[in-house]
Amino acid sequence: MTNISKHAGATHISIQLRQTDLWLILLVHDNGCGFDSEKEAKGLGMQNIQLRMQYLEGFYRFKSRKDKGTTALFLFQQSKIQST
Repeated sequence: MTNISKHAGATHISIQLRQTDLWLILLVHDNGCGFDSEKEAKGLGMQNIQLRMQYLEGFYRFKSRKDKGTTALFLFQQSKIQST
């Protein structure tokens, strides 16, 4: 949320949290300036996300295009979340 506010210039942010029997799913979308999600991001924000996802044994994916905003998907197995 901080990076969206600080860097993306977004005027709208959508956050959805869903739970199934197996998964906890977090979907975040903004209408900000976007970035090239095909390039490997090496900033501190991305490093923090990678470390947290490794710790929680989760999966994530970003889809972003210049001037089209960004969508981030985070998946966590329920069994892993409950045991941490």
